[in-house]
Amino acid sequence: MTADHGFKALKGDLKYLIPFAVGVLILILNVGYYVEAGENSSERRYFLKKIATFQMKFRSLYSHVSWRYDVLTVDQKKELIEYCKYRWGIVTDLDYPSELEACSGRKT
Repeated sequence: MTADHGFKALKGDLKYLIPFAVGVLILILNVGYYVEAGENSSERRYFLKKIATFQMKFRSLYSHVSWRYDVLTVDQKKELIEYCKYRWGIVTDLDYPSELEACSGRKT
């Protein structure tokens, strides 16, 4: 009697599991989404990230059109900085209204 049967099955499964896990990791690093916050809509919009990160959910500048530079809170600025960086590849600190306009000008 041998106890080798369990290891053979495991070796066969690993040849599928490892590529699948790598594929999921690549997908998580390169795909993000934001929720389109319309009047009657809460659809997810997916996009390819310009910079890889584990963060998947973002808050879009365009789903909140009432945001103006002079009324943005620190948390809203952080969300917009992350969105602009990973969605468009624009690295900014949002110190000036023109930087917000540069990011919002990239709307698709």
